[in-house]
Amino acid sequence: MRKGKKLREKAERWVPNPNDPSGDDKKLLVEFLLKHCDGYKNAISIGRVLQEVRFKDEYTRELLQHRIIVPLREENDLFIGTSNKGIFLINDADDAYKTISFYTNRIRAEKKHLRNLKKIAKKNELFKSFNIDPKRANKIKKYIYLDESGVPSLKNMKTDPYFIVGALVLDGTDLRRQLARKLAFIKDLIGKPKDYELKSTRLNEKQYADILRELSIIDYEFAAICFIKDKLTGHGFSYPKSFYKYAYDFLINDVFDDIGEVNLYFDEYGGVNTKFQAEFF
Repeated sequence: MRKGKKLREKAERWVPNPNDPSGDDKKLLVEFLLKHCDGYKNAISIGRVLQEVRFKDEYTRELLQHRIIVPLREENDLFIGTSNKGIFLINDADDAYKTISFYTNRIRAEKKHLRNLKKIAKKNELFKSFNIDPKRANKIKKYIYLDESGVPSLKNMKTDPYFIVGALVLDGTDLRRQLARKLAFIKDLIGKPKDYELKSTRLNEKQYADILRELSIIDYEFAAICFIKDKLTGHGFSYPKSFYKYAYDFLINDVFDDIGEVNLYFDEYGGVNTKFQAEFF
């Protein structure tokens, strides 16, 4: 049996809890979705749903979301997908992927607002004399993976004109394990051994697209800074160690927050026992 058909049959058999005061309207919405909004390609706006479904109660957009759609998403036998086009009944992998991508992008946008608020609070010292209850503090362990492209030196600028530093940020051990499993799956997907080091320059266009699609559902954050060497004028950039330390100081001040435990992982120049590691710390 096709997965999509199986999901549809579960939605067709779904019945509300008899004690649910909104049960009848939930059933009406499910029946409407089955008939008109089967899959992402048939998504319909909430405004149109309110016009066409003869609910027993009256709803605004917000009330329909709160009382009907959101509770239905907590059911185990069906899921109402969402996208910029509207809502729909999820039936297959493409439907699920569209909704996961929609949620992921929205969450990332909210996290961007959160980071900006933290910067403003830090810049204006809003929490300078503010005591946070340690029991209420968000003590999530962060894992930050740091890497660079190019060499932190102003020599040979014609052949090496840029120095780029980047950081990948994961919140919590569970997310770190999830990423590890996803990377293992990706290597198997593109036919590479487990110890293969993924580099974009070694991938063809299809492999690159497959990897980006798989990683898009992982809730990570990243930041990167590119230094254009012929635009750098400070005397300190002439010294590789100083250049390297400045680059990562500049980056990490942008991705660090002050709460929680942080584990740093460096590649190449910042690795264990390199001449740059001591400079950084």
